[in-house]
Amino acid sequence: MIQRIQTVWFFLAAVVAALLFCIPASHFTVGSDSEAAFTLTAIGLRGADGTYLRFAWGILTFSILETILPIVALLSYKNRKRQRLLSTCLLLGHIILLGAIIAYGYAYASDLKASLNTYIGTALPVVGYILVRLALRGVQKDEELIRSTERFR
Repeated sequence: MIQRIQTVWFFLAAVVAALLFCIPASHFTVGSDSEAAFTLTAIGLRGADGTYLRFAWGILTFSILETILPIVALLSYKNRKRQRLLSTCLLLGHIILLGAIIAYGYAYASDLKASLNTYIGTALPVVGYILVRLALRGVQKDEELIRSTERFR
């Protein structure tokens, strides 16, 4: 299990998705104040005092899925067909997660009449997408290797 490179990529994809719970995706500033008045996290819109004003259910749902599914794909190392299916679902999920972060960010910015400042958390779905893509390539190489060895029998 550990000897295959896609194990590392799936694990790193799960870690990157879990980082979205710790790192905010966007900051909102109201007026000319340079400090962030609100932040958008995986859970929702958090005020400066740390309380959540609104919950972002779309971001939360896809963040949880993008954290759990790479672990499931990692643990199903004997079933490459399932790994391919989960990888494809993860790729689609990362695109949807990035779209949800952008959509919630712009919606909250217009509701609060604040300026939207993106943060490193917005780039995490892109990094996760790249890691899952690398894992999928490793799974496909394993399948090609198995097919080539079966041809020699």
